[in-house]
Amino acid sequence: MKKIIQSCLLVVLSVIFFTVGYESQAAEKPVTINRFLLQIYSDKKEEAIPIKNASVKVLYYDAEGKRQLLKDDVVSDDNGEIKNFTVNLPEEINRVYFQYGLTNFETGSLVNSKGAVYYPIVSAIIPENRILDHTETRFIMNSGNEETKETNYQVFMFWNLYQELVKEMKENVQTAFDAFPDLKKNFDFSFESIPVIYEPNYNPGKGAGFKSKSSSLGVIKEGTPSIFIPHRESLNTSNHKQQKESLSGDLSHEWAHWTMFQALGSLDGGGYSSHSGYNANIKTSYKEGWALFHANRYPYGYNWNWRLDNSMQTSETVDDKGRLEKCYGKSTNWTVNSVLRDIYDMESTNREPEDQYDIAKDWKPDVASMGEEYRQSLSTGLMFIAMVNSKATTLEEYVTYMKENGFVKDKIRFDIISVLNGVDHLGRFTLDQNGERINY
Repeated sequence: MKKIIQSCLLVVLSVIFFTVGYESQAAEKPVTINRFLLQIYSDKKEEAIPIKNASVKVLYYDAEGKRQLLKDDVVSDDNGEIKNFTVNLPEEINRVYFQYGLTNFETGSLVNSKGAVYYPIVSAIIPENRILDHTETRFIMNSGNEETKETNYQVFMFWNLYQELVKEMKENVQTAFDAFPDLKKNFDFSFESIPVIYEPNYNPGKGAGFKSKSSSLGVIKEGTPSIFIPHRESLNTSNHKQQKESLSGDLSHEWAHWTMFQALGSLDGGGYSSHSGYNANIKTSYKEGWALFHANRYPYGYNWNWRLDNSMQTSETVDDKGRLEKCYGKSTNWTVNSVLRDIYDMESTNREPEDQYDIAKDWKPDVASMGEEYRQSLSTGLMFIAMVNSKATTLEEYVTYMKENGFVKDKIRFDIISVLNGVDHLGRFTLDQNGERINY
């Protein structure tokens, strides 16, 4: 009898467990995310921007207010959209949450002054058909503080800028590879991620910088590389277009240092007084000139202020750029920047008739027919590949590599732009600090 009771009890328990399990499953229903796009603005909806390439966690809060994670491997695309996946939620839950993390494996993380990654979170109501296809346009404000609508917007704008910067250089290199596949053979380089520190209204009194070995700060580990971008006071009185240009210049400058560091394994040369100041160490002029070039190239492309094109020859004694003619032929950041610009940009039609060199046209004579955007991309890609392959630490080494390895086809026009900037055909500076001729 005892055995019969035990057997019956086991059967009953089995039925109970089966029933509970079945009811639990039945209480959950799938929600399909066809498309969800979050767009953020501060005060004008027409300026709303997405959050690109961010890591996204999908979750909900249960009846007890506890957070329940549904999916943690979603990444928003280049348009800021997340799409084409399904999650299961209890039927009574009517809202799904998306927590964006400004971090990904390809570029790195955007962190605040304490080293914490930014994690904004928003929600969407689940439609009756449980298929979400929605654009959420809104501002994000912290604890009722109106000012944070603008500062949050600046964070997302900066994050997008970072994504676009990295993507642009990768595409430039690919443009060169697609046009000239043989360039791939000696190119041993991969774009590594790096954390960037930026927080609106945070400026500890130092300029932007790249560190090859950082101090421990939040998610940034001791001894690892990082980039710091300060919030300049001028940003507070600038519109969003001006803010983006300013932040683009700072970030592209420091990220150029990072890519050169990856290519060389180290950065030599030390500090400098100003971009137009004389550097006794020519390695300083090269590494800073390379970064200065990209700080102007990335935001403006060929539309860089034309007055700077021949600033080393004709700049006025006093103007908003300073007395730049003193850089002619000397070891300065601006001299290297000017040489690189003349390699990169289109031949001049009237402002600087001596400048008839254009690396994109040198490699592809019909490049003008392919559009300005393609031309800029090819020029940048070729110059970047030469930087990586040359392992150059000076302008002379960079120019010598280009000439000896087929990167310069038209050496006559190339030498003319060198002379135009006061360096010789080998890329060597021709004047010392006092303007006296250097004898090699």
